[in-house]
Amino acid sequence: MWDGHEALVSGNGALFAVNPVADTARAISLAPAPIDPRQRSHLNPIAWTGREVIFWAQAEMSSPIGVVGYNPATGRWKKTGAAPCAGSSQVAWVSNRLIAACGTYGLQIYTPATNSWSTVRSGRSPLNSREQSAIAWSGADLIVWSGAMHEPGNPTPAEGASITLKD
Repeated sequence: MWDGHEALVSGNGALFAVNPVADTARAISLAPAPIDPRQRSHLNPIAWTGREVIFWAQAEMSSPIGVVGYNPATGRWKKTGAAPCAGSSQVAWVSNRLIAACGTYGLQIYTPATNSWSTVRSGRSPLNSREQSAIAWSGADLIVWSGAMHEPGNPTPAEGASITLKD
């Protein structure tokens, strides 16, 4: 994730800030990240808000999605509420929000500006989470493509589904 000065790169339980101009890399400690310790090694940068990098993590299928913010200028982590869903989920950054397609928990939206989660649709979402599926933001529509179905009656179309999100 590029913050305008450095690329923040995560993998194998480590986080580095790489400065291509100075040809340097520095390790960023994950210890102060306000997230379940099991999720620290699964942090994935998903968005740059202009002030902080938003990370999401899911250590295991039954755990909620963890979301934290990191401000590279101050070196401070920001705690957010865990996503109100657990299990397999896809996430996408949409303009200024994190969207999580959470199956039986509906479509969840995290807004960093208010540090809050909201539900677009309660109950089973037509954009239900499934293993091995993909989620993408087209600029107008949130698209979830197929995936493996592990329960009878899963309402997700076999080919995919999309929803237009409005502010």
